[in-house]
Amino acid sequence: MKDNNLENYYELADKLNNCKNDRELMRVATYIMENSKRLRLSDSDMDKLEQIGIRKHEQIIRDGTDMMRNSKIGSKR
Repeated sequence: MKDNNLENYYELADKLNNCKNDRELMRVATYIMENSKRLRLSDSDMDKLEQIGIRKHEQIIRDGTDMMRNSKIGSKR
């Protein structure tokens, strides 16, 4: 039973890390929140997944900011 919980955690962590935009990230995060009991995620796992989601969100924002900055630099040339 414990191995299944571990599989759920790593599968969900992978899904969070592979999100390309905020919409995908929100969809995965909502799924996790709504199904945490059925997936038998511990509070610790939920905290770790939340941190992964926050880091991914910050990365998406940084990547978007970098793209905007790069497009402005490219348009000045």
